[in-house]
Amino acid sequence: MPSFKTSIAYIYSLSGSDIFRGILFPIYASRLGFTDLQIGIILTLFTIVTLVAYYPASLLTEKFGAKLSLYVSQISYFISLGIIFYTTSLFGLFLAYVMLGVAQAFLVQRNTIIVANAKGKEELNTLYSSVNGSSLLGRLLGSLGVALLYFDPAITYFRLSFLLLGALWLTPIPIIHGLNDTKKAQKLTLSPQRNVLVYSVVALFTGFGENIIVTLLQLYYNNLGVNLLGISLIYVGTSAVGYAGTYLAGRMSGRIVFGYLASTLVYALTAPLIGLPLIYSVIAVTAYSFVRFTRNVFGSVMRGEILKSMNQVEKGYGTSSITSTLGDSAGTFLQGYLFNVGEYDFPFIIGAASMVGGSLLHYYFYRKYVEVSKKATS
Repeated sequence: MPSFKTSIAYIYSLSGSDIFRGILFPIYASRLGFTDLQIGIILTLFTIVTLVAYYPASLLTEKFGAKLSLYVSQISYFISLGIIFYTTSLFGLFLAYVMLGVAQAFLVQRNTIIVANAKGKEELNTLYSSVNGSSLLGRLLGSLGVALLYFDPAITYFRLSFLLLGALWLTPIPIIHGLNDTKKAQKLTLSPQRNVLVYSVVALFTGFGENIIVTLLQLYYNNLGVNLLGISLIYVGTSAVGYAGTYLAGRMSGRIVFGYLASTLVYALTAPLIGLPLIYSVIAVTAYSFVRFTRNVFGSVMRGEILKSMNQVEKGYGTSSITSTLGDSAGTFLQGYLFNVGEYDFPFIIGAASMVGGSLLHYYFYRKYVEVSKKATS
């Protein structure tokens, strides 16, 4: 049986490969004859279902353990991609994205298993470096898959690719079975603690800022004349750079907070430069990707430590995921307005500012709940 670290890393690599579906589905649905409005409604339904399911998923995880949540996620994802493969009807695609929303809501609780099994901050940092690196490898493979379909974009190949991706999501089930579960005997409460709700604001700011940048990035490169192959290759390159960033983060287990604040500062400087002409933009995106994924490792460790100190891990991940998705949705909605105000430059600046604000708030909570509690016990 693979080690815990290897098992979780494999699950993360699969979730990273979902970039393949994210890029190709709108193109696939458009080629089936669906309008932009219909495609937008399908994607909006996914967001709504995910939002509604996040908190019930956290309650079920707290009651029955994180292994059950991962089972539900893998099976729901397979069903979703199977439906996309099988049907070409609007109702069928609606159903597929309902199942995908359920899968996403339960997948978040993989973090609960990580926090429960890691022994100390240093091991947690090593784990998140490994799993974020694995996610980027999956992202790289997914991007390469998009590039391959550029050469022969037949509908049949689209459908078979979705089916193959769904089948891959069933493969971790035997691995999940061998993991230590998080089920514990305790009196459960339906509502989270107030401090958990306040802490979730961090995810709102960071989700809003990052989604403005990520949403506009593809549109910006398309506006510069980069085709689907070129965009996918840019994703491949940034994935490789991001992998180097996660590796560096894994080597800095003793300086997590410093690394988080330093990478946030560099992030704030590079994100606004994405709006430069193509060659300079690619350089800025490369630097942005490096610090973005480095920062993700440190931020994941800090979030796990904070929620563990609050003794609200399952509900904390549930509520943070809700606010992060709300931030993502607000970023997607407002980026058009921001574009009208200042084209591409202004949205990238606003996105960076929101990310920095959320990061500083995150640091405040870390000092309040983790560093203070450690001083009190020493």
